[in-house]
Amino acid sequence: MNSLLRLLRQHFPAAILWVQVPPAIAVVLFFGVEHPYYRMFPVLLLTGGLAFLLPGFVSGRARFLPPLYYYGLISLLSATSTRTSRPVAGFVFHPAEYFFLAVLLAWALSRSTKRSSMRAVGIMLALCALAGGLDEWHQSFVPGRVADPVDWILDLSGALAGSLFFLALPRALRAPAAPPATCGERNFP
Repeated sequence: MNSLLRLLRQHFPAAILWVQVPPAIAVVLFFGVEHPYYRMFPVLLLTGGLAFLLPGFVSGRARFLPPLYYYGLISLLSATSTRTSRPVAGFVFHPAEYFFLAVLLAWALSRSTKRSSMRAVGIMLALCALAGGLDEWHQSFVPGRVADPVDWILDLSGALAGSLFFLALPRALRAPAAPPATCGERNFP
């Protein structure tokens, strides 16, 4: 069990991206999406996950690359106006996108030993609110898309669900490993 937790802790961003690949493929097939960006989304999730298996994405400033990459994917999809064979339910996709963005952001923020998980979640919610607002503003310039405040609220609901999910994760997955105690010091959880 400890080896599984260690593996998930080391490759958490890759796991978060990969868990989305099967549903993304199903969405592309079910909705009959025509735009190549949408068709490439599962491949981009898979390759991003492969890239984040490389050492170095667990600490330092590189820990912010997975949420930045994911926000880039959201922006890429927002930059397109696409037609589908079935109506698309935005109330499903907006919260899902920001759920995973929130989990990746909270994970990156919590990797700092100076921040508690609750503080990381607060910062993450503020960043997700900003990102959702920027995304909606960006969509106002895309032909066939509109900036909708309801979409922004859906983004925030997904971010809130992602923060609750992150807080519910076992502490072993959320927090970085505690440094070993030195002579005369004790590590408290």
